[in-house]
Amino acid sequence: AAGLGLAVVGFGVAVAAMPARYRKTMYKHDTLKDYLSRIWDERTVSRPGWGEGQDAARAVIVMDWHVLYLPKDKVREWLRKRWGVWERREPPWFTRRWRAELYKHCQGSGALTKTATRSIQTEARTRATRATTQSVGNA
Repeated sequence: AAGLGLAVVGFGVAVAAMPARYRKTMYKHDTLKDYLSRIWDERTVSRPGWGEGQDAARAVIVMDWHVLYLPKDKVREWLRKRWGVWERREPPWFTRRWRAELYKHCQGSGALTKTATRSIQTEARTRATRATTQSVGNA
């Protein structure tokens, strides 16, 4: 009990000593949906090996959170604006696996664009055709 009391007092002293402009960054009451919408516009940190910048950070957000909480309008707009760019010059995270997971994760939610959906489905059909052709050739 004494340890808890000391921790609470220590936290209070730290907050009191902190400049007022930084106190608001300590806590912000958001729903998960509001939080994800806010970090969608601010976050630039992604996973190791995924690259840097907002696109990489958004690619992580889309994979890490359930589609019910994602800012679907922002996701759709991001995919609409950037899909063609990524197809021409693939960033490290824009892998076949990421695209397949995106489709599985977001299909039917309204977050996917028609272009992304068609591209992913075409890629899946092509892979399936190649696998069938290879298995017939090996038989």
